[in-house]
Amino acid sequence: MFRNKLTKACQKEDTGKGGRPPIDVIVEFKASTIKRIYNLSYEQTEYQINDRLSFMRILGISLSDRVLDANTIWDFENTLAQAGLMEELFCMFDAMLEEWEKPENAHKLAQKDTDARWTKKNNEVHFGYKDHVKCDADSKPITNYGVTDAALHDSQRCTELLEEQTKRCMLTVLIQVPK
Repeated sequence: MFRNKLTKACQKEDTGKGGRPPIDVIVEFKASTIKRIYNLSYEQTEYQINDRLSFMRILGISLSDRVLDANTIWDFENTLAQAGLMEELFCMFDAMLEEWEKPENAHKLAQKDTDARWTKKNNEVHFGYKDHVKCDADSKPITNYGVTDAALHDSQRCTELLEEQTKRCMLTVLIQVPK
């Protein structure tokens, strides 16, 4: 649904044979979408695409393929902005995402984990849940537990599980949901 508008906006004059073939506009749009969703700089987007196999999968590229660099992503976004298409295309993308909420897509939603959340811990980003476990410090049996989405800070659940004046310890485990 994006290809025609992207191709029209990014069409460049043919200067003859030679040179590297252009990167597909859909791949560039996906890279721009990754940049926007994760709030990354151009340089960080390039780095993350090179670093994450999941981002490569989204873009449809393999380890041996040419990866978009920061300047290519900037040039693509600049071209869209000059054509006045940047906001229109991202509004179309947002509308497509909102279609998940329609009743006829209930079967699709059943396959998605809509309760899991993102969190950042020790400079690592995770998606999923946290298990909060209270156990006796000496004998180690679990005496209480709770599960929350990953975005909830450990201290929020800690105060609920811990009792004052007891020999208890608290352990929080981050459970990552497969993508």
